[in-house]
Amino acid sequence: MPIASYLLQHRLTRFILVGGSSAILLFLLNFLVQSYLDITPFYATAISYIVVFVLTYLTHRAWTFQSNAAHHQTLPRYLATQFACALLTSSLTTIFTKQFVPKLPFVSALFATLCASALSFTASLLWVFSERPSKAQSAPTSQT
Repeated sequence: MPIASYLLQHRLTRFILVGGSSAILLFLLNFLVQSYLDITPFYATAISYIVVFVLTYLTHRAWTFQSNAAHHQTLPRYLATQFACALLTSSLTTIFTKQFVPKLPFVSALFATLCASALSFTASLLWVFSERPSKAQSAPTSQT
């Protein structure tokens, strides 16, 4: 079995590929929107982020985690997870840049990104795209 086929069988590999591709797509789309549309950088970034968010969510759901869980379950969970990851990254970058490595913000950003990626992968695997029924769904029903 070729190494690429072997690696693509693992969720973590697919997660890294989707995340890396999404980061590149966000950069390129943001650049293109800012370059060719007459809108502010804030709105260009917001539009780019929304497009990439949707594409990343759909790709993670279908390919990375191969989930059949309903969108009404997974999408709000994915949104909450990404919001938590954004807060974690912002907080860790701020703390580490100010307290520990003020001359090397790259190190702080890298550490924060790795922590947020670990949180995102774990939450996506165990909660976001999980197909386990909730307690209410799995409770036995009485028949009279």
